[in-house]
Amino acid sequence: MGVEFFIPKWLKSHHMIYIYSHMLIIPLVDIYASGLDWLLDGAEAPIGLGFFFAVTYLNGIVLEFGRKIRTPENEEEGVISYTGLFGTQRGVIYWILLMLATMLLNIAASIYAGYGMVAFIILGVMFVVCTLPGFLFLRNQTQKLSKLIEYSSGLWTLGMYISLGGGPMITKLFFE
Repeated sequence: MGVEFFIPKWLKSHHMIYIYSHMLIIPLVDIYASGLDWLLDGAEAPIGLGFFFAVTYLNGIVLEFGRKIRTPENEEEGVISYTGLFGTQRGVIYWILLMLATMLLNIAASIYAGYGMVAFIILGVMFVVCTLPGFLFLRNQTQKLSKLIEYSSGLWTLGMYISLGGGPMITKLFFE
């Protein structure tokens, strides 16, 4: 990425393609890491991993959007933000929709993995808690809420990984 795929000017002028292409590194790392398990064992990759890889890809985009949502007075000349690129309302709504898409993919992965209702309840509560700063920001654009959106993006991403990786363990420990 140091040479921006040999087309840095074009990528900078097509910001969403820039982001989508750069976020591919996250599932690629996950594919490699998971391959150390199934590939070295001589097995084929489980189909459900596709959902997980999609979650990790969107997690990166959620983080990227969340850290670049700003109040109108905190927009900086020459610095790209998603509120500057799409407008305050649409930038935040896109962030919320990305989180919704990530949650739906996580639910698909959870169903594939055989997780129960507890996992779905946890995901729903997490969605409400983590998107709340976004909904509040839509009503009152403050720098504090902008920062809470950034923190919520990080919390959301951690929650997505914990719910997929720790879901069965938590269910077995506390609910079976």
